[in-house]
Amino acid sequence: MRQICIRDEQQSKYWAYVDCYMQKAVGTAANGMPLGDSKTCQATAKIDTAKLNSCVSDPKRGLAYAKEDFDLGTKLGVTGSPTMVLNGQKVDETPFGGRTADSMRNMVCSSSTAPAAFCGKTLDTTPAATSFSVAYAGSATASAANCAPAVQ
Repeated sequence: MRQICIRDEQQSKYWAYVDCYMQKAVGTAANGMPLGDSKTCQATAKIDTAKLNSCVSDPKRGLAYAKEDFDLGTKLGVTGSPTMVLNGQKVDETPFGGRTADSMRNMVCSSSTAPAAFCGKTLDTTPAATSFSVAYAGSATASAANCAPAVQ
């Protein structure tokens, strides 16, 4: 719920929070996902904690954001994470070279009528983890400020 509230209400701080959370694992959840040091990461990402706490405790906000996520996932046929959605369509990354930064670039650039400047560059070809991982999260640090949540 914290991550949803940060993503929707403090967008510019979201990736800094997630990156820190993945790097500062203090344990592991039952599903194998790392449990990060949320308090430290909120401070590191300069999260407005009063705003965050208000969102988490207000079902008209936090739970509403989660419901929007689930509704959109259902509409798009998303059955697992991560799932690539491009221009409102679920995309199979296999024909583009799998789950690497370079194949993601290929997908984005092949769908664009006016390719971005990065389309001519080769990016990392290391396959990404099938879920968030501490090792892969660290590679996002330099570009995290340039990322924003997808808007449909």
